[in-house]
Amino acid sequence: MATVILTEGRTIGEVYTALYAQLEAEGLVDEYFSDMTHHRIPGELFTEDKWPDARWISCFAVTGDSEGYYIHVEAIYKDNSRKLLFLGKTLQEGLAGLSWSYRIALRCAELLNA
Repeated sequence: MATVILTEGRTIGEVYTALYAQLEAEGLVDEYFSDMTHHRIPGELFTEDKWPDARWISCFAVTGDSEGYYIHVEAIYKDNSRKLLFLGKTLQEGLAGLSWSYRIALRCAELLNA
């Protein structure tokens, strides 16, 4: 297994590339795992920005609207504001799907030292 992905001095895009590669190598990319910083919403983060100086990086799973689960990787700042960095999606449903999505979120947290 890979060690912690270094974030200091790297861009969000560089961290995403390393995280995605490791998740894919471990068979943990299901439907998709995307860098959400490319949407160009004013006030949001962008792929070429430096890794955020956040209070915490949070990795968690939530139930999807129609099927499967979403895996969020977010920056949480000292004022408790949040910015979505990466978003994964699984197809599995039920307790097996919930367990699978938690496994992916946990691995993201391990790799990002969150």
